[in-house]
Amino acid sequence: MGFVIFVFGSGYSFSGGVNLSQELSFRSVSPQGEIRLAKVSGQFADVFSPAIVGEESSPRFVTIRGEVVNASGNSLPKGLSVSLRVFDDMSPVYIMTTVVDEPSGAFSFDAVEVRSGRSFVVSTRYMGHLYTSRVIHASDFADTTEIFIQLYIYEPTSNSAHLLAERVHVFFDLIAPQMLRVTEFLIISNVSPYVFTSANAGEPAIYFALPPRFVDLEVEDSQNNQVMVTEDGFGTLSPIFPGQLPQEILFSYNLPYDDNLEMNLKFPVAVSSIVVALPQDNMRLTSKQLSDAGWRDVRGRRLRLYETHNLAAEDALYVSLSRRVGVFLPSDSSLGTVIGGVVFALAAFFSWRLLWRKGQCTSKKAEHDGGVVSEDREAVLDAIIALDDLFRAGELPEEVYRRRRSDLKEKLKSG
Repeated sequence: MGFVIFVFGSGYSFSGGVNLSQELSFRSVSPQGEIRLAKVSGQFADVFSPAIVGEESSPRFVTIRGEVVNASGNSLPKGLSVSLRVFDDMSPVYIMTTVVDEPSGAFSFDAVEVRSGRSFVVSTRYMGHLYTSRVIHASDFADTTEIFIQLYIYEPTSNSAHLLAERVHVFFDLIAPQMLRVTEFLIISNVSPYVFTSANAGEPAIYFALPPRFVDLEVEDSQNNQVMVTEDGFGTLSPIFPGQLPQEILFSYNLPYDDNLEMNLKFPVAVSSIVVALPQDNMRLTSKQLSDAGWRDVRGRRLRLYETHNLAAEDALYVSLSRRVGVFLPSDSSLGTVIGGVVFALAAFFSWRLLWRKGQCTSKKAEHDGGVVSEDREAVLDAIIALDDLFRAGELPEEVYRRRRSDLKEKLKSG
């Protein structure tokens, strides 16, 4: 009752205890790329187990530790928990949860298995808001077995004095003989150590009052598209977090237009810089608050630019628009096509860029992954992970989530 084992190559381990009445063959590839074959036969033989010597047979275990910091200066609440979400490529694998130490806020995830293509995100929920760390990649452990991160949380505030629109772009264009299209794009920063949110649940955090008789409103919010439309305008329910993560809001609407139109544009927060653009071949603009900023060619159309600076919250920007006599360009060649179509298409990019920045991907990834192509791939993976995290937390509508995730997956395939 003997048995014969033929082994070509090395790196296999054997364990006994199973009856075999047939011949078994195994084939594997070593980490060095060698083809290894083994054959076992006999009535009573050892079980063959292809344990390839190298990284796969010796999984690496690392530690991810850090601390939760209340950047608003308050002490941490008792029993605050943090979670470690583990992903293989873009797919969630498992979640580990622990409670932070008091009062230091320290936490540690030990014996975390790391493998190629794996990434990690640490998160916590505080005062109704989800806070996440940068995305940690397997490549970050190339030269270490421990990584330390800080996870910042913030107290809420509804004081809009902490908000600043670093830049506002306003575009005017005639899309029909008696219809004016207005497009506005704002980049709003929170310069305080607090998260700006609505004073009352379910009410807008920021409200935009629009000119009378506006129609066909379209809004794209870089956070999660939570918008409440009213008869006088619209409000965004999205919180605005402090730091290097501004909120980008893009919206447009139509106004009935005769030969002249006077309007006051109001912004709910203080504005650092405003740029106004309109096609010179359609209209004239006058305003005592705006200064001429010259010309710019956009897709074969010449735009007249105007600018002003330092507008206080709720202060009005007064403009008067008049039609150039006998001039109207059809909508297929108007600025509405250039701005309305292209800029709204860019809204998806704004959302992706927000998620990418939330993942805090930097060029350091290229040092581990061999260049720009790998860096771009990890940036998209970061965006997908952050997107999944927001949807799982209930902070992203399903329709928006699925659309943006599909766009990111297509970008991943094409990359």
